[in-house]
Amino acid sequence: MQIKKFLPIILIISPSCYLNTGCMNENEIIFANFESYMSINLIRQYQNEAQFIYYGTNEEIQTKFKQNYDVAIPTTYEAIDLLSQNLLEKIDWSLFNLTNENGEPITNGHEAEVLFTNEINNIMNSMTEYCKEKMPEYFNNNETLYDYCIPYFLQSFIFAYKGCRAIDELDNCTNWNDYITQMTKNKYFDPTKTSHIGIVDDSRTIYDLAHIMLTENNTNKPYINPDNENQSISEYRKDYQAFTKYFYGKNNFYFNTDSQEILNSLSNPSGNHSSFAYNGDILYAAMGAGLYDSWNENNFHISNIKDSVLALDVVVLNKKLDKKLTHKQKVYNIVNKICLNGCDKGERISDTKGNDDYVYGIMENFDYINYTAVFKNIDDYVLNGDYFSEEEYAPEEINLYKKIYKVVADNDDISRLIELPISNLAKSNMHWAYNEEKEKI
Repeated sequence: MQIKKFLPIILIISPSCYLNTGCMNENEIIFANFESYMSINLIRQYQNEAQFIYYGTNEEIQTKFKQNYDVAIPTTYEAIDLLSQNLLEKIDWSLFNLTNENGEPITNGHEAEVLFTNEINNIMNSMTEYCKEKMPEYFNNNETLYDYCIPYFLQSFIFAYKGCRAIDELDNCTNWNDYITQMTKNKYFDPTKTSHIGIVDDSRTIYDLAHIMLTENNTNKPYINPDNENQSISEYRKDYQAFTKYFYGKNNFYFNTDSQEILNSLSNPSGNHSSFAYNGDILYAAMGAGLYDSWNENNFHISNIKDSVLALDVVVLNKKLDKKLTHKQKVYNIVNKICLNGCDKGERISDTKGNDDYVYGIMENFDYINYTAVFKNIDDYVLNGDYFSEEEYAPEEINLYKKIYKVVADNDDISRLIELPISNLAKSNMHWAYNEEKEKI
């Protein structure tokens, strides 16, 4: 297991700064991604083949994808929205030169399923059924969402706090309402006595958690998406209050759109003592973020609630690639190197170079980001191999890291925890209501 490398602070804050120099030309590949969401080593390695640029939210993609991006990595609901606008290239899987375990070439989305974990296949197949219902013109009987999207990373929204165990009862909580009730009763989380709680500043993510809490009381299987595709501001406000009501007027939170800043603060012994964040960020923080001593089982604790917010981010290609065959091949090459190379190589995924970087792009990327892997061979290496080496970590540390890494959702009904597209009006109403509620806490 290789700890993420220490990076100069300028790269942590804005890794695109040193890349966005010089004039763009029409043959240059534009690869767009979320902030702090790709290995700096890979960016450096391929910066002569593509320009890597960043956005803070899925909604930014709406205004920039059509004209500006060749490749983007949105969350699934945004990818489906782009597909509904006829903006996505249908993926030619044969151009990646991948094979299955029998050595047979993978040429389409259905054949690509063998590369991915059961959780990812369940999500993608469920989203395929949604797409067939909403936009049947893009799907014949043999097509799947894999024909338009390549899974990148799976994320689970959890809560973590450091220091001595605050409340033993938290370990026994099975839903978010009970967990947050117990948490806010304890003086350990009193904002007048401790540092603020870190939380991602994103209206959709906070809404998802709130809606889970709202539906925990009304159904055996809570879900995250609005009941009404065109919800009003007042309806969204009411949904948000399922979460925000616990924190009114307490000035509890440190908000930031960049998860890197959240995890840096959480990992810093003098930073935020707790955070709501996605599991990859929590895992990195628990291991010290490459800057501090790692935390062990005795002083780093997480929620382990089965019904939580999940986000699957995917790689999509711009349909304009059809018009430039040479450019198209270059785009497929860079996507293969960064997002797929090694996914069909079995146990060789652990191979390293002389400088201890991983040979395969997807493993190097995973080692930097640490979100739940979408590929079977990486998932198996993390959970059953020696990625968390016993030579480097105590058994209790390994158990903690694997617990953070592994999504614990009900795999048979996982799609109810994945975001679906909503209308532009609903997005606006959601954001408006979020800002109103945010002001109260």
